[in-house]
Parts: sequence; C-alpha cells; structure tokens
Amino acid sequence: MIGDTLAVDAGALTSGLEIADQMKLTACLVSHAHMDHIRDLSTLADNRCQMHAPPLTIAATAETIALLKRHFFNGLLWPDFTQIPSPQHPTIRYLELEPEKRVEIAGHQVRAVLVSHTIEAAAFVIEGPGGSIAYSGDTGPTDRLWEVLNELPDLKALLMEVSFPNDEQGLATSSGHHTPQTLARELRKYPHARVAADAALPHQACLPGESSSASAPRSRASPWKCSSSAITSSCSSRRPTSPLGRAQEAVLTDPTTRRRVATTAIVLSLVVAAFEGTGVTGAMPSIAASLGGLAAYSWVFSAFLIASTLACSPAASSPTPTDGVPCTPSAWALPRGLGGLRRGPIDRSAGVSSG
Repeated sequence: MIGDTLAVDAGALTSGLEIADQMKLTACLVSHAHMDHIRDLSTLADNRCQMHAPPLTIAATAETIALLKRHFFNGLLWPDFTQIPSPQHPTIRYLELEPEKRVEIAGHQVRAVLVSHTIEAAAFVIEGPGGSIAYSGDTGPTDRLWEVLNELPDLKALLMEVSFPNDEQGLATSSGHHTPQTLARELRKYPHARVAADAALPHQACLPGESSSASAPRSRASPWKCSSSAITSSCSSRRPTSPLGRAQEAVLTDPTTRRRVATTAIVLSLVVAAFEGTGVTGAMPSIAASLGGLAAYSWVFSAFLIASTLACSPAASSPTPTDGVPCTPSAWALPRGLGGLRRGPIDRSAGVSSG
C-alpha cells in the first residue's frame, strides 16, 4: 500500500485490509497476471460492488490487462466487473500503462518498466513529492530496470523479490525469480547500493544515506506511508547475531532438528511425570487425610491425575517464551518435578516429605 489509496499488486488485499480500508482505494497497480499477484482483485471487486464504492482503477500493461479480461474477469471464472452494476457505472476500470511512460495515478507519478519473468511483467517506479520508490514485482536478472533506477536522483526505497534460496537456483532460474546470490550480482548494476557485509545475507542492501547496521535508527522523515506484511526494511538485519539466537533459528528452520527436540522434550516430560507420580502416589494417603480424611481420597487423587495430565501436555506446558527463548514441555515441567524431589527424601511410612 502507498498511503490509503494506491495498492501495488493484489495478492493479499482483502485478506489484509478491513472493508473500510478497501473502500478507500482508488487504484491498484498490477505487475503481471500470475494468480499470487491478482487473486484478491476478485473479492475486492465483489466487496466494492456491494458497498457501492466508486470504480477502482486497475493499472497494468496491455498484455496483463488482456490476460485479466480473457482469463479472470471473463464472466466465467469470475464476473466481468467492468459491466457490473452497469457499463456506465462499473466496479472496475482498466488503465493501460505504456512502458516507461509517466502516468498520474492516485496522486503519484507511476512508470511501468518491463522486467524478466515467464510472462510479461513490469516493475513500478512511483514518484511523489518527497522522493521515489521502486517495486520489482516478480523478476529474475534484468537490465532495463537498473538503467532506469540509476537515472533517479531521489530513490528512497527499492523493494526486490527473492523467491527461492540459493540451493534452489535451478528452479528460480526456470521460473524467472531471484535467489539471494543472483540479486547480489544484480545490485552491482546499481552502484548507489551498498551490499551488507554479512556474506550469509547477500540480498541485504542499503540505499544512499542509510546504514546496514541492525541497530541503526530508522528515519522518521519518510514521505511514504507504506504498509504490507510482505515488505520489510531493506537495511535492518533480522538474523540473530548471538550463538543462542542462531541456535534457536536452526531449531526453527531444520525439520530434523525440530523433530529431535520435540521427541526429547516429550520423553523428558514423561520421565519427570513418572518421578513426580511416584513421589505423590506414596504421599497421597497423608495428603488425603490432611484434607478431610480418606473419604476424600478419590477426589484428591482424581484432581492430581487431571493436573498431571494438563501439566505434561505440550499445549498447557508451553508458556509464552521469555527473552526470545522458546519453552518446550520439558523446559517447564523439569524444574517443577525436580523442585518437588529436592524438598527432601520421601518418608514412606508417614507418606509425606520430611523436608
């Protein structure tokens, strides 16, 4: 989103915006006609039609508009909202963008720049009073976009897609996408960018005047009001820097490690539960007697079994992580069980802990 009125692609518009915010839109730029970039146009048009909103401008290149007419808003897959409620008062209107020609859309100067993908696709350069931003859409290695960006004196932000990791370079190449390593090479075509020093993150880049440090303060003077779940700072590293943080990241990303940790946690929980059950079972007669006599034994023991079951279940024994350290069932149950054993030896004759 650029402000409240201009959307860039429509993969998550209705799923990410409340109805009131959907009604504020006046235009949507569509980079290309692949489903993950257009799918929410369907529900957006439906919602706006029922709310009697003004026509929404869908701006794209001629080929992309032709695909939308032929395969999407075609009266078969989805209603043709250029005719609903009526041709004179439609829900959507198409605006054809000629590549590299400036057009005013929602108060901004917009240029479409063709990039390299499996179908015709365009990047967008969006210029406003406070500067320019660029959005690549889906693309692999390309040239013309970088030539256009090098001509901009006031580029404030560059949003580039990276769809695959380096070890899936073959798939990225065949599908017209970037990996971190190909984007790192592409950034050399834009000499104003500084690639972050961390070799593990070659896709991090900073524009002139920005810092690549994760602790660097973010500028509060930006003229752009951007909001998107898919957009993060191009200059703030989110990679953990401490050994503990990297270990946590490995646990979260490696399936084999996750299975081993989960199995270990469950086994430790069961072991601790067994120790606790052994101690409490021996003490149960005295506990029941102190709570009102053996007549209450069944209620006391039932309460203990329910509490033990809940305590050993992963859902109940995984409280909110503290200081970024994820809690496992064993991480919570182990101190509780050992705490009970640490109170002192069990006096079997009396049935209570002597500590």
